[in-house]
Amino acid sequence: MKLIFTIYLKEFLETIRDRKTLFFMLALPTFVMPLIFYGTFKFMENVTTEERQRVLKIALVGERNWPKIRDIYRDNSEFKLIDQVNPSAVARMIRNGELDAALLVPDDFQELLDEGFQASVDIQSTGASSIDMVYGRVSQPLVEYGRELRDQRLKELGVSASLQRESLLEPILAKESRLASTRERLGEHLGAFLPYIFIIFTFLGAMYPAADLGAGEKERTTLETLLISPVERWQLVVGKYLVVASAAVISAGLSIVSTALSALYMVRNLEGREGQDLLNFISSIALMDFLKIGLLILPLACIFAALLLSVSIYAKSYKEAQAYGVPISYLVIFPVLLSILPGVKLTLATSMVPLLNVSLASKEIIKGTLDPLHYMMIFASTLLIAVFGILFCSKWFQREEVLFRT
Repeated sequence: MKLIFTIYLKEFLETIRDRKTLFFMLALPTFVMPLIFYGTFKFMENVTTEERQRVLKIALVGERNWPKIRDIYRDNSEFKLIDQVNPSAVARMIRNGELDAALLVPDDFQELLDEGFQASVDIQSTGASSIDMVYGRVSQPLVEYGRELRDQRLKELGVSASLQRESLLEPILAKESRLASTRERLGEHLGAFLPYIFIIFTFLGAMYPAADLGAGEKERTTLETLLISPVERWQLVVGKYLVVASAAVISAGLSIVSTALSALYMVRNLEGREGQDLLNFISSIALMDFLKIGLLILPLACIFAALLLSVSIYAKSYKEAQAYGVPISYLVIFPVLLSILPGVKLTLATSMVPLLNVSLASKEIIKGTLDPLHYMMIFASTLLIAVFGILFCSKWFQREEVLFRT
């Protein structure tokens, strides 16, 4: 045991001296997620603010059919009226950016209003962008005027009290009562994203040290020296294996901590009920929940370590080992992405699927709805695969045709 620890310590110290390995093990999980969160948050905040404050260029087409529409928009500083627009050129001008929107008033608009019927204005805009606020901003003055007109009509009918108006307009009111807590609702969405992050970083944290400790040794021609040393091969494998697993765990742990801190920073800068709900959601996730996720990461990191170290030992060069890592990463990403899909839940069947089970279990932990039986089954099955992985890696290392493949 002491010899294994000596090998582990030696290999670990050599591993962290490598800049590329250090970057993927420490720097990437520590700084990438805060940069992604902060960058995305600031970008969306700036774009949204700019879109909300932008003066919109609008055209009133068919204004003669309802002259009142000019009064509604004329004194509003949010809009700039573009006059004398040819109706046939409206679509082209909107697509070219000369107009943000056009309000088309039909010929019978005033007549319908006078007779007490419902009349409609067609608001044309591109609507292509997901952050497009044009329709909402342009329609708001019309909606407000429509409410005034509605109240006036109800008053003429003798309905003046607020309660009377509500009971007349909505005689039956459907109320929604959600039994799921805020943590369950938000965890259903955010809980699918977080496991994806730490599983990917667990894999990345293991990939580069594994490539260096196997194929890298071949390139440096130091593998032969290790093999003739008075150390059993299985002890050598276990020492290298523990280094790769440690790198994976460190990378995963840093990614979880940095993601949690980044999310907390972002939420504290949100205003209103949405921001408060998110803050309550993050606060409801206890330290024990993170420890449960961490406990699932340990055997998962061991699986990645055994798999990648076996591939690295087989590869002829460091570059070849990295090339093998790319298709393996696709196999890792695919089941994790399945857990994000709607309707994919943690059941007895899915708890037996590697990677998918860990991702779904982590999601349930974040939601606070994890079944202890499922958790124990997932941990046991993942640990069993990890044990088989290290046994295979040890046997693989014993084969001369693998170590000295030409």
